[in-house]
Amino acid sequence: MRNLMKGLLICVITLMAVSCSKEDNLNANQFAKKSFVTKKATDFFVNRDGSVNVTVNGGFQDPRGEGEERGFVYGESSNPLVNLNNTIVAAGPIQENVFGVFRNIAKGKVYYVRGYFRLKNGSYFYGKEIVFNTNIDASKTRKLSMEMLSKPHWVSSTEMTPQLDVTELEKESPKEIGFEYSVNKDFSNSKKALATDIKGNIFVTKYAVLVIKGLTAKTTYYFRPYAEYNDGTVTNGGKSVVELTTK
Repeated sequence: MRNLMKGLLICVITLMAVSCSKEDNLNANQFAKKSFVTKKATDFFVNRDGSVNVTVNGGFQDPRGEGEERGFVYGESSNPLVNLNNTIVAAGPIQENVFGVFRNIAKGKVYYVRGYFRLKNGSYFYGKEIVFNTNIDASKTRKLSMEMLSKPHWVSSTEMTPQLDVTELEKESPKEIGFEYSVNKDFSNSKKALATDIKGNIFVTKYAVLVIKGLTAKTTYYFRPYAEYNDGTVTNGGKSVVELTTK
C-alpha cells in the first residue's frame, strides 16, 4: 500500500512538472511573437504634378521591443526589401493604427507594400504584403470649395490684388488656381489671373495672385474663383462672387 501511494505521488509530481513546462513554453512563445499587418485599404491624394501620395495603415505586435525602427516598404515587385529610397517610418499610436505616406509615387503603376521592423541585430522582420494600383481617377471623389474675400489685399486706381480663400480640398490638387474677373456681372469677356508663385500642391489656405494691372479707375469689377485640374476640368469651387471697385 505504501509503495502504491509513493508511485501515485511520483506520477502526480511528474504530470505537474510536464504541465508547468508546457505552460512556460507556451507563454514564452506568445511573448516572443512578432507581427506587422498592413491593411488592404489605402487612401490617396493626386498631386499637382500628376504624381500620387498613398497613405497606408497597419498594426503590429513586438512584445520584446526588438524593433529599433518600424515602418513600411514598397516596390514594383513582390516582397520588397528595405533600401534608402523606398521606406517610410510608421507614425501614430503605438501598435494600433500606425500609418505612413508614400509621396510623389508615379501614377498608373502597381506597387507592393509590407510593414517591417529593423531589429537590434541589424536584420529585418517583414509582415505580409498588400498590393495597390496608382491608376487613379479622382474626378468622382475630389472636392474643392473656394470663396472670394470681400476686401482686396491692395487696390489703386488701375491695379488690384484680390484674395481667395480655399476652404475645402480633397483627393486632388488643381494645377492652376486664381480668379476670373470682368466688368460684366455675367462674366462675359472675362479674363483670368492665376497664382504664379505656387511650387507644390494647392492647400486649404488664402491665396492672392500677383497684382492685376491695366484696370480702369473708379470702375467696379466682378471676381469669382477659378481652378483647373490636370484633366482640363475647370471649376469655380462654389458660387462666390464679389464686387471690387478701383479708386
